[in-house]
Amino acid sequence: MEFKADALLLRTADYGENDRMATLLTAERGKVSACFKGVRRAGAKLRFAAQPFCFAEYVFASRAGRNTVTSASLYDGFPAVCEDVGRFYAAAAVTEACDRLALEGMQAGELLVAAVTALKELCK
Repeated sequence: MEFKADALLLRTADYGENDRMATLLTAERGKVSACFKGVRRAGAKLRFAAQPFCFAEYVFASRAGRNTVTSASLYDGFPAVCEDVGRFYAAAAVTEACDRLALEGMQAGELLVAAVTALKELCK
């Protein structure tokens, strides 16, 4: 089964040789865990979508209770937060707070909007 969701990437962890596991915040489903297959290879098409602070429309394939990201369309990557260490730590605090506040299956639309707004403000 496939589903689409606008999501903010909260955190990642390398998995295996070329994959990355991620936790994303969505409005409708709260936190979603998903695997990005092959994104650690050079030239991977979804490499951009597995970067910190990525806000995009993700397409997930769900099988046996596990999610895999199959495609993504970038809305904003907030590049300015990666250019300054103070902004980076502030952005990391925003995503960490979202990770701790959100639960799987909960409505998190307001939290998602607040997090994206905070990241946009940090880019100014």
